[in-house]
Amino acid sequence: MIDDEYIEEILGDEDYATVLEVSIQEFHNLVNYLHNPYVSTQHGVKGESHDTVLFIAANSSHDPVVNISKFFELWSTYEIKLAEFERFYYAYKNMLNDIESNIHMKITDLKKDDYVKHKEYIFQSVSDFSEAYEENVYYQGLIKNDIDKFLGKDGVTSAKACLKENLVYGALSAYKLFYVGCSRARKNLSIIIDKKDVQGFEEPLIRKFETCGFKIKND
Repeated sequence: MIDDEYIEEILGDEDYATVLEVSIQEFHNLVNYLHNPYVSTQHGVKGESHDTVLFIAANSSHDPVVNISKFFELWSTYEIKLAEFERFYYAYKNMLNDIESNIHMKITDLKKDDYVKHKEYIFQSVSDFSEAYEENVYYQGLIKNDIDKFLGKDGVTSAKACLKENLVYGALSAYKLFYVGCSRARKNLSIIIDKKDVQGFEEPLIRKFETCGFKIKND
């Protein structure tokens, strides 16, 4: 129980004005994140710690998922900013949470009959998200194609294909890992990339690395 006089004192204090403007949903989002933090800032490693660093870029389907290929494709096309990337991830994650909360089941568990039952809500949720973020570079680079396929011909398979958290999280975790790994070098930094992981955008990626001062060795 909270004393009424104490509450009135808070409500009348201008220092709390901006806090009171925050919607209760944002507090729910914060609590959910604190109970299940999906993004780590790698606090265990700080600053330049080695003269020479060899960074081996590789995809991983384990936990946490790392999609280095998708990150490199995104990075070779757009300027990436961590805060903007994280905001988009949480917006996408919130949409997934809202859908699962409304249909009372995990998206991964959807069957054809389940989808038919909840089709209207799922389709509208994805459509609204697409409209809100169609100009967003992370939307364009990571999930636009999958969402376009779903909106063009919806069904349980295409719905599940575009409603996967790791479509965004895999690239975000790769970005953070890449940044942390590459920022450890004091003098020399070498990055090894398997060509098969960058097929289709090898040349733009090479140009991106060159603009960052890297010398490219193709074997």
